[in-house]
Amino acid sequence: MISISKPCREKWDAMAPTAAGRYCASCQETVADFTRMSDAEILTYLR
Repeated sequence: MISISKPCREKWDAMAPTAAGRYCASCQETVADFTRMSDAEILTYLR
């Protein structure tokens, strides 16, 4: 099982789109949306 210790709580639609997901100005991080990915896609992304 994968656990995200500090998931971003900001609104996805308010973040700026990037090639790897969306950029959160609050977190100052690129955030990936795993909700639409399969387990295999998530594992590939994390590698």
